[in-house]
Amino acid sequence: MREIDLIPTDYRRQQRVREMLIGFGILYVILIAAVIAGKFYLDHRVDDVNTRIRSLEEDQKKLAEQQRVIDKLKKDRDAVEKQLQFVKLLQEGGGADQIFLVFDRVLDRSVWMDEWQYETADPVSDKDEKDRRRISIIGKAVDHAALSRFVDRLLDQPEIEDVAVKKTAMIDRTSNAVSFEMELR
Repeated sequence: MREIDLIPTDYRRQQRVREMLIGFGILYVILIAAVIAGKFYLDHRVDDVNTRIRSLEEDQKKLAEQQRVIDKLKKDRDAVEKQLQFVKLLQEGGGADQIFLVFDRVLDRSVWMDEWQYETADPVSDKDEKDRRRISIIGKAVDHAALSRFVDRLLDQPEIEDVAVKKTAMIDRTSNAVSFEMELR
């Protein structure tokens, strides 16, 4: 016995095409869903990476600020250590060469010293540490501005705590030259 196929071939072809279109449609929907899910996943990962980058940039800014503070503190520590070394020299009664170095850094041709005196008190005295040493200077300057610049340069030196100009006077009426007396601590 032979089987007879009563379904027309065109109908079968249409059925196969329909089945293939449905398969492609399902595959297309799955592909679109995968692309959308991938996009959401990548967006989430990009947001996480951007958040991490912002966090690292903030940390880098904080680190840079801390480094600036550390550098400033190191500079301040070096200045304080230099002052301490100078104070120890002065307390021990030495340090005249250090004082000459300070004056060498700040003196220019517009100011000159006629007389200077360096005094130190006994380190075990009741005097405050600032009052244990004193430098008195009598000198001349080409004008008041030159004297002011000299005082500013002295105050910029880490070894000098205070400068007190005790007296200024014009040398004569024909020039701007001034004589001065000052004390340094």
